[in-house]
Amino acid sequence: MQDSLTIQTPAQARLLLAPDYGKLLAVLIAQQASASEAARQAGIPLKRTHHRLTQLLEAELICVNAEQRRGGRAIKLYRALAAEYSVPFELTDAPTLEDLLEQLYRPFLRALMREQANFLGESNERPRTVRLGLDANSQLSYNVGPLSPPGTPRGFSTARTILLKQEDAQHLRRELLRLHQWVNEHHSEEGLPYLLGLMLAQGDLEA
Repeated sequence: MQDSLTIQTPAQARLLLAPDYGKLLAVLIAQQASASEAARQAGIPLKRTHHRLTQLLEAELICVNAEQRRGGRAIKLYRALAAEYSVPFELTDAPTLEDLLEQLYRPFLRALMREQANFLGESNERPRTVRLGLDANSQLSYNVGPLSPPGTPRGFSTARTILLKQEDAQHLRRELLRLHQWVNEHHSEEGLPYLLGLMLAQGDLEA
């Protein structure tokens, strides 16, 4: 396995940046696996896994790393060709870098909004209304339904604009990086799946 591989074709770029190939590719970067093992670890139906493995093989992004004899049959073990892939921007379908970032983040944000909507709609006691008002910093805020009760691990989300002094923005960035490190250290294969996004950028919503 190479440490890094810079891809050469738009077809390779489309596969690497396709959200539905991400889990399978992650499994094969971490270890070699048979189709059934990769399907189980990625949580993908076996038939769909076979199709995606074929696509990745034809694009020369993975390889058959070995074969094992099981019950008289030769079982192929697949592995990613590199621990990290580099995708030149000019090989993507995105006309601008902003479009590319939107393409990469859109599936995650859609899933996050879907789960939040499911959570808010689970109980008839949760009002299906949007509340608008000024927050403590005189910024307009939007709220849908009540916050989760304390101790509820189901979820939390917030998105807003805020005015910060430069030193406070730098402090916030350091705190977010520390939280990011904490999350990496507490990842557990035995845990439940959660959607997490940590984002901070200097800017404002379009007028």
